[in-house]
Amino acid sequence: MFIKYRAHKQNTKKQDYCSWQFVFAGNELCEIKGYIQDDYNLTMALVCGEAGLSDSEIAVLDTEQIKEILSLDKTSLTISRMKNERYYRASIGGGRNNSMQVKANRFDDVFRAKK
Repeated sequence: MFIKYRAHKQNTKKQDYCSWQFVFAGNELCEIKGYIQDDYNLTMALVCGEAGLSDSEIAVLDTEQIKEILSLDKTSLTISRMKNERYYRASIGGGRNNSMQVKANRFDDVFRAKK
């Protein structure tokens, strides 16, 4: 699991909307690409920080989602979520309408043992 932390959300125009931008250094991108090339079952946990740590959220991306994001050749990723929405949205260009949906509270989906 690759973990990235963002301490504070970005200022947004709407109160019921939260957004966090994660910037990846060149060495981090190389490390992530290396894991994928070596066929690891890589997951990425993006810790979306809040002022109160207990209010923070975690968006978990699976290997296929990571590959899709890497294919965009971007060095940053913006994750957003509207209040009570069941999905985070990962910006892949073109705003919220053209975004990758990342299920909220997906720890069971990602970490449950396969039968």
